[in-house]
Amino acid sequence: MNKYATEEVALHNNLQDLWIIIHGNVYDLTLFLPEHPGGEEVLLALAGQDGTECFESIGHSDEAKQLREKFKIGEITNQRSAAQSQITSAVQSETTSADAITADINKSTVNGEDPQKGNISLQVFTYVAIIMYAVIFYYYYHFM
Repeated sequence: MNKYATEEVALHNNLQDLWIIIHGNVYDLTLFLPEHPGGEEVLLALAGQDGTECFESIGHSDEAKQLREKFKIGEITNQRSAAQSQITSAVQSETTSADAITADINKSTVNGEDPQKGNISLQVFTYVAIIMYAVIFYYYYHFM
């Protein structure tokens, strides 16, 4: 059985090359992507990552678990080779601004902050301002 480091699996994270880790096993789901009953988006969101928690939370059938085994290509190992370390460094150095935004949102969520708190405050301010304007407008034209 082939052995892969999580950093190596992380490189396979797109429509043309999609690997996912489930229970320490590595699955190449590239060909299964169009057939996935939950849609491609679900698998793409987990591409190159450990999808164990998501897979279990959905409650897949025994048939789905058997089908999954057809796509198994190896297992995860914690050993990292020098080549894998270089690959990991290259991947990490190419972080996009979208990744940075996602990290900020995840960080806010982890710290117990609501990432949409600013949007809610703006909405509340807008509603209060509209109500105040309506009251002023009513009194101005009603009593003048």
